[in-house]
Amino acid sequence: MNHKQVKHWILVGIMGTVVLLVLAIEAQRPAIFSTLPFFAPTPTPTPISSENITVSQPYANAYVGKSFSIAGKARVFENVVTIRVSNKLSGLSYGEGTIQTDAQEAGTFGNFQTKVTLSDTSMAPGTKLLLEVFQASAKDGSEIDKVTIPLVFSPSGE
Repeated sequence: MNHKQVKHWILVGIMGTVVLLVLAIEAQRPAIFSTLPFFAPTPTPTPISSENITVSQPYANAYVGKSFSIAGKARVFENVVTIRVSNKLSGLSYGEGTIQTDAQEAGTFGNFQTKVTLSDTSMAPGTKLLLEVFQASAKDGSEIDKVTIPLVFSPSGE
């Protein structure tokens, strides 16, 4: 074997070793890597809904930044949807507000879309959040048709 062939086989061996190492890490999924987006399970982009509210963005377990978009459709009283973002563990609220759907007639579904900016400027990466989208009952103001979506804060999110 000449010098060029030896270099070729050394390079092939190194590349094979790297591929095997990546496959071994992926197969084991050590707990330390589960918090990194590259190794974390891919969130399922499935809309989450109740009978009268469907949230299509963000999806469950999505990584979001200090500002992110919320979109969906709803059939709600007075076309008003309430949105709240809170800390999943402590319950601390990072913001709450309302938005109107574009439904043309009462009793029909209308689309809604808004951008939310979280109020906490010192949130740690990996903080687990809850996005709640619901309507206030016309009867007593209670929260009905609530859709709850778990999220994960990441400074590099959306």
